[in-house]
Amino acid sequence: MSPTKCKSYTVKQKLKIISKAKETSNKEAVHIFGIDYSQVSRWQKKEKKLEEAMRSCQSVGSGRKATYSLTEEVLSQWIVQLYQDGIIVTLFAIKLKIVELLRTRF
Repeated sequence: MSPTKCKSYTVKQKLKIISKAKETSNKEAVHIFGIDYSQVSRWQKKEKKLEEAMRSCQSVGSGRKATYSLTEEVLSQWIVQLYQDGIIVTLFAIKLKIVELLRTRF
């Protein structure tokens, strides 16, 4: 049994494969594009999400939710204020500030 190489498909490619499967059949699309039959079926079930992702230019399910959104907002305001005051902000300064914020406020 030969090892299979994992492939990644863009949303646009997935929608193209789904479209071809609708025009012909899943079996024909599998043959043309050289992918697994079950993969086509899974993409068809997610078609609406894929179309939405295409409009928003994001991958389906991507993006990490902020754990400390309020802390990030305060940190962001602090950085902007320092820039406006002409003060250089280093990565080390940001790390110290975030630790301070997490210990005192949150």
